[in-house]
Amino acid sequence: MSSDAVKDALSDFLSVSPDVFWETDTTGHLTFISMQITALVEHPPEELTGKMLSSIFDRKLCSTEWQNWVQACLKGRIQPLSPMPLAASDGRIVYVAAYAQRFARGLRGYLRDVTEAVESTLNATEVEQQLADTIEAIPYGVALFDKDDQLVFINNKNRDIFFEMQDMMQTGVSFEKIIREMFTRGIQTVPKEQFEEYVEKRMALHRNNYGRREVRLKDDVWVEISEHMTPEGNVVVSWSDLTVQKRRELALASLLSDSSDSLIVPERASKAIALAMGCRIGGVVRLDETRDRANVVALWDTDHFVPTFSYDPKDSPCQKIYEQGGYVHLNDKVDCNFIPTEFVAPMKMCNYLGLSLRNQRGDITGHIFAIDDRPERTQYSRGREVFHLIAHWVEMEFRRQELHQNNVEAQKRFRDFAEVASDWFWEMDANFDFSFISEHAPESAQKKLAQLIKAAHDQQVTDWSFSALSQATDKIVAKRAFRDVQITATDEDTGQELMFLVGARPVFADTGEFAGYRGTGTDISDVLAANQRAARLEAWLWEALESSPEAFVLYDKDDRLLICNQKFKDVFFPHALDKVQPGVTFNEVLDIFFSQGISDIPPEKIPQWKSNRIRHRGLSDAGPYNETYASGRIYMAIEHRTREGGIASFYVDITKMYEQEKILLRAKEDAESASRSKSEFLANISHELRTPLNAIIGFSEVIRDQLAGPPNSPKYKEYIGDIHNSGMHLMELINDILDLSKAEAGEIVGYERVTDVAEVIEACNKLMGPKAERAYVTMEAGYPDDLPSLWIDPKHLRQILLNLMSNAVKFTPEGGKVEVTASLDHTGMTVTVRDSGIGMRAEDVPKALAPFGQIDSSLARKYNGTGLGLPLTKRLMEYYNGTLEISTAPGKGTSVALHFAKDRIRYPDRFIPSEAAAE
Repeated sequence: MSSDAVKDALSDFLSVSPDVFWETDTTGHLTFISMQITALVEHPPEELTGKMLSSIFDRKLCSTEWQNWVQACLKGRIQPLSPMPLAASDGRIVYVAAYAQRFARGLRGYLRDVTEAVESTLNATEVEQQLADTIEAIPYGVALFDKDDQLVFINNKNRDIFFEMQDMMQTGVSFEKIIREMFTRGIQTVPKEQFEEYVEKRMALHRNNYGRREVRLKDDVWVEISEHMTPEGNVVVSWSDLTVQKRRELALASLLSDSSDSLIVPERASKAIALAMGCRIGGVVRLDETRDRANVVALWDTDHFVPTFSYDPKDSPCQKIYEQGGYVHLNDKVDCNFIPTEFVAPMKMCNYLGLSLRNQRGDITGHIFAIDDRPERTQYSRGREVFHLIAHWVEMEFRRQELHQNNVEAQKRFRDFAEVASDWFWEMDANFDFSFISEHAPESAQKKLAQLIKAAHDQQVTDWSFSALSQATDKIVAKRAFRDVQITATDEDTGQELMFLVGARPVFADTGEFAGYRGTGTDISDVLAANQRAARLEAWLWEALESSPEAFVLYDKDDRLLICNQKFKDVFFPHALDKVQPGVTFNEVLDIFFSQGISDIPPEKIPQWKSNRIRHRGLSDAGPYNETYASGRIYMAIEHRTREGGIASFYVDITKMYEQEKILLRAKEDAESASRSKSEFLANISHELRTPLNAIIGFSEVIRDQLAGPPNSPKYKEYIGDIHNSGMHLMELINDILDLSKAEAGEIVGYERVTDVAEVIEACNKLMGPKAERAYVTMEAGYPDDLPSLWIDPKHLRQILLNLMSNAVKFTPEGGKVEVTASLDHTGMTVTVRDSGIGMRAEDVPKALAPFGQIDSSLARKYNGTGLGLPLTKRLMEYYNGTLEISTAPGKGTSVALHFAKDRIRYPDRFIPSEAAAE
């Protein structure tokens, strides 16, 4: 092939390639560049030939990065250039990668448009970040292991639970290694000789979807573990912290332990206090008769009881309890030296919690308390209800002991009554005649109870409402205790049916002879009334469902039909009404439905549709979805999983709404099309103006700076400076128009990351400093030292603040002040720009926020500007789901408040006050 033919072939190849090919001499001047360069710059290849390779992207976004790479290649450091952003000739932002190679006479290389790959990577990163943020919001620990059992992801809540193993919780570590390390570090106790056996059992549970189970870790930490294998073979493991619930269970178990010794009650209470509150020490204190000494009747320290002692309450933290009564919580540096050091090892007391105890007259008789020197391991607010329950229980015990001092028999009767938890008391003798009954006990209940007791003793009971009738009669014949037996009676005055729960225990004389029964009765007539009311409500509910315009159906936890209204049958089963009955499964309901031929789903696709539908119901609650039927009607199905595991479904006819939605959608598309047309016009006209302005600014700089020699006249230099200033002003105008056009077209792109708000405020203050000094305006900034960061593009935050600060300086007279502040509350972060300028009227605020809107629009207005700063700031705040509020008045200055939602603040729990604190 001839050389001309080779050149022609090469030219053809270059013309069809999407890449830009170029060649330079040894000095870096272009000797060739292909036609595709016109898509990236405004100049054709013939204008670029002979110029430096480094100059082709001059004044572009990537100019510095491009020049550095070219210089490195000329010096022999040949390497690919990573994708760089570039404003193409059509106004788009594209990403370009570059490659070069040395040859005898210089460099050869090519440029490639890699925008699609870069944007795909950015989108994938954004989706991955959204998923990570969602998992981080889960209130329990979550970890994902791949099919090779290696850690893929773990959230911070998981690291909080296993904070001692944070160094192990890294991507790529195997589940078995984590388990072995957990056993080795003693986080979960395992006998040394059974170590390998435990590891093997744990791995078997992990890979076999064992379900949920509770595990006790060291320091009495309890977690619930749930493991689930995905269809892809991955394993999702979740850990929920059950420590607070377990503390309550242990505390209640300690309270309910059986004992007849009066001193056991305070001891059990002191131990239960420590368990419930997660504290080191729990105690019960009772004042003496003079109320000058406090007697510690029980004190629990970690794992043992401390000997009792007394102290002066005036010199202790409990003084506040006796002064104000009720609950007291004292934080940090509490002096608890009232506890003798020979009983308790010295420690730095950090938290003291106390609750007063009162007698029946309302006088304070003592208190319970908890002390801890490990505040980071306690959750006092979650244990307060148990704390109050223990106090009430101790109060009852103290009152029982007080009764014991007055009358031994009365104390014994009280104890018996308390054991059956009475509402009203009764006592029978050995002949089953009442020897005592509370005055408020209904007379009809007294008669019925006496009849039933005697009849049961004679084994003639016929109307006990009891789970096992023989058990009730057998216990009475054997003179044993019984409880929770239902009796019904009719009030003789009102004729109302009453229901009671009765319980009793036998009483024996000192000689061992049967002396009768002592028992209690509880009026549960309200329960009967509630049952009747529930029956009425059920009837009303059924009437409401039948009269509802929507179809309704309810399935149980086994996906069997429980109930449905007639509308459901009429709409979906017009040809099979008798086949839809309670007890049929959801799968059978689908078969009945498709057998009628009223669905628009093709027959060959029905099996796959049914499979997907049933699988979706089994995995999670079905969300709203639409279905179209052969009649042309469209129904929206709304499904909700009940507490018992069933599924309730409503079907709403949305045919008309769907048609209206299509009309609105078309109108919306027309409006968006008009908006895009306007934005495209602004972008095009601005681009046409920018090209000559670049030339004006460039040549004026050369003449102004005397790069080509001094001008002939000093006045000429002044004129050239005016030209340059005018050109710069027009360029700023065009940039504002372009930014607003992108915002209105929905093309704002934010590269969000953790941004230091305080740092941005200080940077903007420095940038606006010279302008403020020229205007004789003072600039100030104020924000908390621990101001958190925002999840935002720092460039956008800087642009927002600079727009507001520039306006503030512009409209503030000499001697005025502009202040930038930042604050936090339970809703999020607020950044405020406040000035002491001219202000404006309230009715002018909407105009100031509108694009191109200015309060004084005359040609001779006092303050120059495009009127785009506030509208662009508003668009940027809307992009980040924030709000912008303006407070102003003529002559009173202007305050612009920027509010960012709580979910944009990083580590919000650490800085943002709670709603209760805010109130």
